Amino acid sequence: NISVPPLAPGQTYDVGTVTGPCGSKVTGKLVDCNGNAVRGMVRVENGLSQANIDVWNGELAIELALNTTYTIVPYCMAGALFGNAVTINTGSTITTIDKGNIPTCPCNGTGGNTQTDLTHDFFTVNGAGFSNEQFLYNNNSGSGVAVLLPSDTAYSVSVSGTRQGGSDNLSMTVFFYGLGPGTYTISDSQEQQGYAKVIMQLYNSTGSTYKAFSGVSGTLIVTEAGASGQPVTATFSGTFEYSDAQGGGSTQTVTISNGSIKAIRYQ
Repeated sequence: NISVPPLAPGQTYDVGTVTGPCGSKVTGKLVDCNGNAVRGMVRVENGLSQANIDVWNGELAIELALNTTYTIVPYCMAGALFGNAVTINTGSTITTIDKGNIPTCPCNGTGGNTQTDLTHDFFTVNGAGFSNEQFLYNNNSGSGVAVLLPSDTAYSVSVSGTRQGGSDNLSMTVFFYGLGPGTYTISDSQEQQGYAKVIMQLYNSTGSTYKAFSGVSGTLIVTEAGASGQPVTATFSGTFEYSDAQGGGSTQTVTISNGSIKAIRYQ
């Protein structure tokens, strides 16, 4: 906790050095069957929380809490193919844990969960300088994964790839609290049954093209939520907060329509 006194209009107050909790660093490299680095994703779980982390150049470097057991599932962007899970015990002292090469894709794990047709993943933006601008993936540039989170009775759906008409990375993430098809209310604050979070991002390696869209209100309609290996499909529309690399942290309001996302469920 940092205490800040009442400030006068326009006053700048320096809170000094802010020190956060430190954990152990986990490193490794996502590789294909020949040991070559591949672009991918890892699913990190510890029984209480879960997260998907993009690994654009194959080099994995994440910081994890001490005294915790994690499971990391590698995922290759060349198709929704998963490598075998890696177990990590962080221990009680801060250290660097190098897992070396972490195989992905058809080398091991569950082949067959392919999802390479991205023509159904897109959205259209109006407002803040946008006029019916559509964000669509290059076909076969990436893939999507949906994960059921039983402890939260929720789904996490992520799609990553490159934007059509360029090479910028485009990602879409949908998190909905429910176990099946239905209509969910988009919110940036509610985390309970019947609600959903929707976030889209566009960026390159330098961050100069960064754009972010975060759902404030609207509707997410889930039409499919099948068993493992089956599609999870949804459409969405509503009001979103928009920020970009040139905005200095300020946000504007935009309207997003025709949003569509589809991925193959894993686990």
